[in-house]
Amino acid sequence: MVTTLDTERLTLRPFQPNDAIDLYDYAKRPEVGPNAGWNPLKSMEESQSVVARFIDQGDTWAIEHKPTKRMIGSIGLHLHTDLKGRLYHELGFALSPDYQGYGYMNEAVNAVLYHAFMDKDIAVVKVYHFMDNLKSERVIQRLGFIYDQTVVYQTVSTGEKIAKSYHLTQKEYKDKKGIK
Repeated sequence: MVTTLDTERLTLRPFQPNDAIDLYDYAKRPEVGPNAGWNPLKSMEESQSVVARFIDQGDTWAIEHKPTKRMIGSIGLHLHTDLKGRLYHELGFALSPDYQGYGYMNEAVNAVLYHAFMDKDIAVVKVYHFMDNLKSERVIQRLGFIYDQTVVYQTVSTGEKIAKSYHLTQKEYKDKKGIK
């Protein structure tokens, strides 16, 4: 279960069943899902199923916009195992196009990274973006992630896509933030 995190303009909190309405509102749009590796949602029932999965898995925050109380996106920190059997955490995020360009995702990622490295003592966070997703690339680079390599990434919706892989270690994060 994710811990509620507050920023100046956002509340990152566990998903709730009624978030399916706001999720469907933005995730049905064709410019959202494919950038994150999934198809646009086709129905409210599908949105309810996604929210139920987020609740069950407990590793994805709903991004709530404080002034409007709307759920405007999601951000997850997912535990994975690499081919050598090592554990790592992968960051994934999506934001309603209506709220892009205002720094909300930077704010949300900053909060999750602080929580991951300072509260949870996670050693490394990885993140990927598809080659044509320049908005995510800018967020990733702005927050200090270090480019690793270009990889073939298996998506839910379109199969294999070319993506860039990045990482940020706890030490790199602390050095960038001036934290001892």
